[in-house]
Amino acid sequence: MKNFNIFSKYIPGLKDVAQQNVSCIFHGDDKKPSLSINMEKGLFFCHTCGEKGDAYQFIMKQESCNFQEAKQKITGDGRVSVLSEAEVVEAHSYLLNKKYLQDMLFKHRGWLPETIKRFKLGWNDKEKRVQIPIYDKNKELINIRKYLVVGKPTKQNPKFTGIRGHNENYFYPVDNLLNDKFIMLCAGEPDTILACQLGYNAGTFTAGEGSFNRNLLPLFNDKLVYICYDKDVTGLRAVKSIGPELLKYAKDVKIIDLPFGDT
Repeated sequence: MKNFNIFSKYIPGLKDVAQQNVSCIFHGDDKKPSLSINMEKGLFFCHTCGEKGDAYQFIMKQESCNFQEAKQKITGDGRVSVLSEAEVVEAHSYLLNKKYLQDMLFKHRGWLPETIKRFKLGWNDKEKRVQIPIYDKNKELINIRKYLVVGKPTKQNPKFTGIRGHNENYFYPVDNLLNDKFIMLCAGEPDTILACQLGYNAGTFTAGEGSFNRNLLPLFNDKLVYICYDKDVTGLRAVKSIGPELLKYAKDVKIIDLPFGDT
């Protein structure tokens, strides 16, 4: 369904154009149209009352429904995988209201409630996974990584999944790479989140230990990089793979010598 069909059902007189301002339907007496609609991206923002979101959040507000129901209304299939800030917000709110889940994450990953809030972590109760939203340097959501906290990963149930069609290798959190001359490169998002909680300026590539996106390597220009990978076979291979590539850009690359084996 086109974004125009979604919004026009609730906004009289809406035009099928890329960008327009209309009277806000979220607050009354909007004499000067203050609701901005970006039809191409399916986004809305009111400059007066502050209501904002994407097409899924718009439907959730208008129909008083959850994200799964909004997907059903928009796509015709609530099981389909779509990328939406609505899923981030809903899963984050769910996790913040479930202390037993926060306790479980602290037990298995060491994450504190403040860290959950800082990184907008959420919980997908259907998949029993913690959700880690990935944003690009423009603050736009580009993926939601879903991590299996408890249980042994299998081929059918891998450690990480993401939103289909949005699993391009990126850097997480990219702000840490952009805003500091020092970066500690970790093996994955869970270790990165804990390292940040401990006060380190840490980050990781989102496709696994040793992976990297060549297009992002220039962002390491003139930085001091510490590689903190597990000292197992996978980690040692990863260091040999990414180390020489980083040296083409970084000021220096150092290896943190962890104990051998899983940590």
